[in-house]
Amino acid sequence: MEYNTQVGIFETGEKDSQGGAYKDNRFLALRKRELNEYEVKDGVAIIGDRAFYDAKLRSVTLPNSLRAIGQSAFAGCKHLTDVALPEGLEVIKESAFRNCESLAELTLPSTLLEVGARAFGPGLKRLVILSENVTFSPDAFKQAKSLEEILVPGAVIGKYAVLFLAMGITAPLTEIKAEQEEEAIVEESTGNTTAATNKIDECAHTFNSDVISLNQQEEEEAI
Repeated sequence: MEYNTQVGIFETGEKDSQGGAYKDNRFLALRKRELNEYEVKDGVAIIGDRAFYDAKLRSVTLPNSLRAIGQSAFAGCKHLTDVALPEGLEVIKESAFRNCESLAELTLPSTLLEVGARAFGPGLKRLVILSENVTFSPDAFKQAKSLEEILVPGAVIGKYAVLFLAMGITAPLTEIKAEQEEEAIVEESTGNTTAATNKIDECAHTFNSDVISLNQQEEEEAI
């Protein structure tokens, strides 16, 4: 589905008390760039292009109504460390989180369908992909040179392995088991990113333990 994230030069919209500008179901811009945290109001479906560009935000809360994040929406937010992408989000456009130097972890919801070029910044180290059908631009990870770990659903781990290999990404893939994935989605939808991350960590540990046990069993049988 196509989402128009462009913001006209003369579009001002209605401002809230914190300097956020809204028009219909779109968030146009944050006028007070010095804020450390901001909550986008419920009902917003689109974060406009460059809406938070170069803001000093450390944390932003996004509504469950969100469907698209525009081009360069959070680009240059060098202090941003906490953002939970809600279930229902379908599109992350080009350069959305470019130059986000402090954003080390990000979870892509199961509803996500499209990620544009240079979408992620140089600070990204851990990426959780809950979607089985997301399409990445070949240059989506062009800035993400610090990526250390990618967690994906077990049903499509082979598909993503081939995809990331073709893109030159060498970060190891870890399987998310189905029951843990569902719990992670629930936690994510409530904005509890810490709990969701803990669930995924438990899953990864269990998966690795299973592999070790299987290898030990095979060695014993061989003896």
